[in-house]
Amino acid sequence: MIVQVRCSLEELERRERDRGDREIGMARWQCANMANSSLCDFEVDTTRLSTTEAVDAMLVHLSTQPRPTALGNYRRAEPR
Repeated sequence: MIVQVRCSLEELERRERDRGDREIGMARWQCANMANSSLCDFEVDTTRLSTTEAVDAMLVHLSTQPRPTALGNYRRAEPR
């Protein structure tokens, strides 16, 4: 299963500052440079969800949609 984890830039920057062990600016760089794929089986937004809530949401998804399809879709979308 391919899961896209999202979080608002504002929240990522707040976490970056609060943790104190991150290089300031890395969250902004990652948001600008990470792939934003629509080819995923499930998307979760951790802006307001705790880790436990995000995992619970994924488990519910797996129990109702047990057959992931994103990897097959990704392979078909790759240029040959």
